[in-house]
Amino acid sequence: MGALFCSRSTDFEVHRNWLAITASLPLRAWYRENTSPWTLDYPPFFAWFEKGLSVLARFADAQMLDVQALNYASGATVVFQRSTVLLADVVLLGLALSFVRVRRRESGGVSLSLQEAAFVLWPLVHAGLVIVDNIHFQYNGWLFALFAASIWLVQRSSFLTGSAAFAALVCSKHLFAVVGPVFAVHLARHAILARSRPWRAAAALGSVVAAVCAAAILPFHHSLVEMLQRLFPFDGRGLVHAYWAPNVWALYCFADRALAVLLRRKASGLSSTGGLVEDAAFAVLPPVSPRVTAIATLIALVPVCVAAWRSPHRFAHRVALGALVSFLLGWHVHEKAILTVTVALWVDAVHQRVYCDEPPSRCFAPLSIVGSWTLFPLLFQPAEYGVM
Repeated sequence: MGALFCSRSTDFEVHRNWLAITASLPLRAWYRENTSPWTLDYPPFFAWFEKGLSVLARFADAQMLDVQALNYASGATVVFQRSTVLLADVVLLGLALSFVRVRRRESGGVSLSLQEAAFVLWPLVHAGLVIVDNIHFQYNGWLFALFAASIWLVQRSSFLTGSAAFAALVCSKHLFAVVGPVFAVHLARHAILARSRPWRAAAALGSVVAAVCAAAILPFHHSLVEMLQRLFPFDGRGLVHAYWAPNVWALYCFADRALAVLLRRKASGLSSTGGLVEDAAFAVLPPVSPRVTAIATLIALVPVCVAAWRSPHRFAHRVALGALVSFLLGWHVHEKAILTVTVALWVDAVHQRVYCDEPPSRCFAPLSIVGSWTLFPLLFQPAEYGVM
């Protein structure tokens, strides 16, 4: 509960506004409402998640569900939103416990060692998740649980269930679609072409994914264009986020700033160091478009997809590499996206250490530590110094 006294990012008001939108407006208005600058820009399943929370929010403080109550943050509102983040994180605990149950069943009741238990319970005490969810404020716990479950299921050849879980994940937070090519290649090679009746397998997988996507999209058929514009707002978003993610484009922006100083030039538009989520201008180097970042990402994904095609083993590791490629080369990447890489590596570590009795990837621990360290700029108030 110490998070109650920590600073809150704009995401706190973002989610309060989404509670208000989903609680007080009809479906056709969810992706059209723009009273607040923090409009609903997540896919439908996350909107339904907010709708479910809004039912409980009425018992805490109904005023928070007023669309016109911008920046509303009563004591009851803060407690409610902070508490629901903790409750959403319980889903991660449930996933970890399911790993334990499967391990005990497959080993004939043998208990986990202390080291194995530490691997399984890692996300519950991971500093990066605590910073992003419980201090900075987001609902990533259940999303990462769904992400990890989809990887786990596909890796253990539960292809239909794993595909449904991943489709539901993308329909909850579309940023996870960046690892979609890795999933698609792995499933095409090992879930379809490796079967005696590939067309039947393809039809089954396609039907499951289509059914999940239809369940998400069809209720919003009347506002589909507005929803897509919200989900992919390339206009007004720059190459890098306000807090630079430590990737290739951060180095590119740094080089531009350094050259601008050396050559005594000044950007004609907003500086990339301005701390605002806007389309920044470069002073010396040429601008980079979303198309360029997409091409670079797809090219860099080719070796990862080739590895996924050749072997069904270490699928979680392939997903982690795909997420890392997107983090390094993607458009407008948030610093928090590094957690996608570390969660995938966690699934790989659990599989290797707990189920295969083999050492996990050597990059898991250092990347987990460095990834958390890069999130420290999100902690800038005295109340949070103890966390660092």
